[in-house]
Amino acid sequence: MGAVDASDRAQGVWHDRRLLWALRVLTGGLAFAAAVALAAAAAGRIAPETTWLVAGTVGLATMALPMAATVFGHLAAASLGFGAFLLAWRGGPRAWLAAGAAAGAAFVLEYLAAIAAAIVFVYLLACTPSARAVALYAAGAVPFVAGLATYNAEAFGSPFHFSYRYVGATFPQQHTGFFGLSAPSLHSLVHTLFGKRGLFVVSPVLVLALVGLVLLWRRGLRVEAATAGAVVVAFVVLAAGYFDPYGGLSPGPRYFAPALLFLALGLPEAYRRWPLPTAGLAGISVLATLYQAGTWGPNDDWSTIWWWAGAPRPVGFALVLAAVAAAVALVAPDLRALRSRA
Repeated sequence: MGAVDASDRAQGVWHDRRLLWALRVLTGGLAFAAAVALAAAAAGRIAPETTWLVAGTVGLATMALPMAATVFGHLAAASLGFGAFLLAWRGGPRAWLAAGAAAGAAFVLEYLAAIAAAIVFVYLLACTPSARAVALYAAGAVPFVAGLATYNAEAFGSPFHFSYRYVGATFPQQHTGFFGLSAPSLHSLVHTLFGKRGLFVVSPVLVLALVGLVLLWRRGLRVEAATAGAVVVAFVVLAAGYFDPYGGLSPGPRYFAPALLFLALGLPEAYRRWPLPTAGLAGISVLATLYQAGTWGPNDDWSTIWWWAGAPRPVGFALVLAAVAAAVALVAPDLRALRSRA
């Protein structure tokens, strides 16, 4: 919005339904699809029988769903950062180079994603302590970092001047601490996790995902579990340390979003150990997430893409519910199979 003046907003994409939804599909929508696909890929590596369950849970029962209809960069950064981790986990020269590129691109989209990129770098060192792996990871990231530095120099006069430095007087708190970040209080931590739109309030299934990371550690994937846990803890602290943990009008603590897929890494073990309780909490999370998707920000009137295309609002929402029901029907056989093994 900051790069669009008043006249452009009055006549351009922000008031053109079709253009706006096309923009959302090509940004948040593609990032959402990538996030679901990567969650499925990770589940397929940990517990293949949970692949579709995990994909459905991430797609329908977390803040990824309402954020899919936005132009925020959080989901894209989440997909790229987690993709870097999966590539580093895979190993090999091409994967190391691609992991660095994904990490660099995540940083360009979301500055705080540099923390996830750094943790993935430590993971790479722990698993592959070789100069070649380090060099390839750095080589992949450098073009994106250099591109951002060039943009900063052209736009703001210095490669080290980031856009957050120039947030206007609308958000004076942005100029306190480190770009609005400071040490979190106990109250802000509780608010981030258990407030009205807290992470575990909107998506209680993520509590079991957190436990699942512990199960992953016990299973023997200790470095992977520790890496995911470190990213989760870092972004909970960051979100709680921001002057507004929810980042203004959002379906939850959106600055936690780059860590969402790392937390979801615990879902396969949760489904394997407790299929029915995990599915039950996922169902509650779906209802809460759908409510958030229909009542915040761009969709505060329960509008859907179908309504924007001309369909009556109830018809549009019925089509959304039909898609959710179809997804539930798709994963039901997998849940029954897990239950029979438990």
